[in-house]
Amino acid sequence: WTVSPDQQTFTFTLRTDPKFVSGAAVTAHDAAFSLHRMIQMRKFSPVPFRFLGWTAKTAKALIQAQDARTLVLKTTMPMAPTFLLNTLTMPMASVVQRDLVLKHEQQGDLGAKWLAQHHAGSGPFAWKTWNSKRFLLTRNPAYWNGMSMIGGVEFVQFPESASRLKALQQGEVQIARGLAVEEVSSLAKTRLVKQTVPRGAVYYLALNLENPHLRKNKVRQALRRLVDYQGLQEHLEGQVRMHPGFVPSGLLGALQQNGFGRDVARARQLLADAKLRNGFSVRLDADRDFPFQTMARSIKAAFAQAKVAVKLVLDSGRNTLIRYKTRQHDLYLGVWYPDYPDPHNNAIAFGYNPASDSQPRSLPYRNNWATPEAWSQRVLEGIRLADVVQRQQHYEELQREHQVISSFIVLFENTETLAYSPEVAGLVFGSRPEHTLYQFVYRP
Repeated sequence: WTVSPDQQTFTFTLRTDPKFVSGAAVTAHDAAFSLHRMIQMRKFSPVPFRFLGWTAKTAKALIQAQDARTLVLKTTMPMAPTFLLNTLTMPMASVVQRDLVLKHEQQGDLGAKWLAQHHAGSGPFAWKTWNSKRFLLTRNPAYWNGMSMIGGVEFVQFPESASRLKALQQGEVQIARGLAVEEVSSLAKTRLVKQTVPRGAVYYLALNLENPHLRKNKVRQALRRLVDYQGLQEHLEGQVRMHPGFVPSGLLGALQQNGFGRDVARARQLLADAKLRNGFSVRLDADRDFPFQTMARSIKAAFAQAKVAVKLVLDSGRNTLIRYKTRQHDLYLGVWYPDYPDPHNNAIAFGYNPASDSQPRSLPYRNNWATPEAWSQRVLEGIRLADVVQRQQHYEELQREHQVISSFIVLFENTETLAYSPEVAGLVFGSRPEHTLYQFVYRP
């Protein structure tokens, strides 16, 4: 693939060997149709597509198949190649077989109803059967990158973590995913293989700057140093991992160090410098479900060590989110899942709300934080940086500064712990659920 000098035209030459499960060749016409289809089916164009300038009105001109092997994608402004490529890895950008999908179109739905129960892709597995309890994939013999060593994968739904582990121990399944704290702690006594992987989301504490105490940067820095990160990570074993920045592991620009350590003495000094030596009172809104309640209670106890009295309000996730969106909180404990696998998503979400372009739906807006104009322009700049190393460094620098100036305390990234039989090898887990690969699994 090639990029034009102005970074607005991307030309892809497709391989000749990829085939759909049906045996038909994958063409540029299928790829262009799939992108057009996704845009046309939605009331609003997907968020990353809008950055590219792709809408229902512009898609025909900007997304074109020149011939069976040449796909040309154009953007309305200079674009970082990594941003475009990351966008194309989204499940919604997957290529489907055009003629097969249109053959089953009903009342202009572009095959949506048929695809809810059928398969028209070109991956290593084909969809065979599905119901609320079981989901069976079979090997695609036409897969271009080598046929899977296993005949298929069956996913079995278990309502509880304990039942998943029990099924694994009894040999009913070979892999158990999404294990809870209790099951994770018991794995040390077994011969099962344990693996904990990041899952792309970040837990954060939002501070509303409408509160005069929280408006003081020294107070925000003090609270950052009061959180018992290590203690919570140990208590929530297998569910979270300390993480310093808003870009989760696995994405370009993710910070590698563990982040802020706990320093109660320094926090007390910062509060004294802010003329709050005797502390203050503040309300914390949190979801009453796991793991938010556990985190919230730990934060309350930690803040008390510097005389910051937390009134803990545990409520349904829906109610706490409503109060957060309407800026009725002091502190809010939340989790953010990126919409697409590129650092620009989280940079915008956590760092863009300038007074000149206020974003009512943004997280900074909810905190009454008008991001500085110069900072906001730097956030936007990242989407245009062509050099990969420069772009990585750009997001690393943004996150380090964000730790100092923002109205957020990034606490952890979420993780998933799974266990599997020693007879299973080759399993690949990416930083997002859709990046889990089963085609390389084999029995050693």
